[in-house]
Amino acid sequence: MLFRVCSDNRLFPEAVRVFDYVEEKGFVIEERSCFVLLLALKRCGEIELCLRFFRRMVESNGIEIRVQSLTFVIDGLCKRGEVEKAKELMDEMVTKSIVKPTVFTYNTLLNAYVGRKDRSGVGEILRLMEKEPVVFSVATYSILIQWYSSSGDIGEVEKIFEEMRERKIEIDVYVYSSMISWNCRLGNMKRAFALFDG
Repeated sequence: MLFRVCSDNRLFPEAVRVFDYVEEKGFVIEERSCFVLLLALKRCGEIELCLRFFRRMVESNGIEIRVQSLTFVIDGLCKRGEVEKAKELMDEMVTKSIVKPTVFTYNTLLNAYVGRKDRSGVGEILRLMEKEPVVFSVATYSILIQWYSSSGDIGEVEKIFEEMRERKIEIDVYVYSSMISWNCRLGNMKRAFALFDG
């Protein structure tokens, strides 16, 4: 409760002192209580403090780190343009067997690399996803369609689209709109209308 009061009032140093005090006294700290502070720090743009607090959570005894907290911090770092730092954090958590990333974690990094037009970064995340193996979500496919469309690789876009159909993945409006728009830009009106008709 004190975390929430401190977080709501942007008393971040006080919240960290509460954390230290509770830990020092040997009380159990719930990860979701810490998540409240992570949320407040990210909302206020305090990404570096958010990362430091996350590391304190990891080093603490008794706090079981959930993948949501890791993904949340990674998202904050990516939005601040620190994609490599975010990737290193994920790698560290995996190497130390602290928490295993999910498709949401990978999508966050994948989207950041796509936004930077970083071909090697995109390739690395895809290799990691394949190695785990991580099942692609609709969001993963949407990110990949965006990536290959922006690089002009319509063959790969079509391949991904067909893979979604084969795997019976529900194709959302965003994917259809992207496919139709891309085909229209290329002058493939027949294909665009075929997609529109479903």
